[in-house]
Amino acid sequence: MTAPAARRLFFALWPAADCRAELAARARDARAGLPGRAIPDENLHLTLAFLGKVPVEKIPEVEAVADAIAGDRFDLVLDRRGWIRRAEILMLAPAGSPPALNALAKAVADGLQPVGFNIDFKRFRPHVTIARRCDRGAAGEVPPVHWSVDGFALVASELDHHGARYRVVRDWPLNPA
Repeated sequence: MTAPAARRLFFALWPAADCRAELAARARDARAGLPGRAIPDENLHLTLAFLGKVPVEKIPEVEAVADAIAGDRFDLVLDRRGWIRRAEILMLAPAGSPPALNALAKAVADGLQPVGFNIDFKRFRPHVTIARRCDRGAAGEVPPVHWSVDGFALVASELDHHGARYRVVRDWPLNPA
């Protein structure tokens, strides 16, 4: 089998196992009684920047962008359920985005610009997608998920007979606050 000429990539916050379990439980509760296709527990994440198909020879440039980022660790509290009608997604989101999260997302977007990726930071809306093809939903408070964010990752989206599976390609630590 030949190696792919391009990989579908994105930068994300990737939860540790304990946080992932809490996210998965909260997602199940938040989706109860609503339509849509649940996101598999192992795919739960918060996207910082979606790159799309990246030629394999360009991946070192993308990784160099992340190498240059010196963000700080932060705590993220996901305490809202929301629905984006246009995208038909159900999500968990923070009531307020921590400044360190915004700074990280902006650093990623700004760093990617010179290497050919046009990421519009103004469109950044932090959330964890918990269901797709959800034609209705309701916003509201949910019991909070506390996420101690200590790094970010470059993630590959790989399709197989089960659908999309996400795999961390590489991760980077954030500085202690």
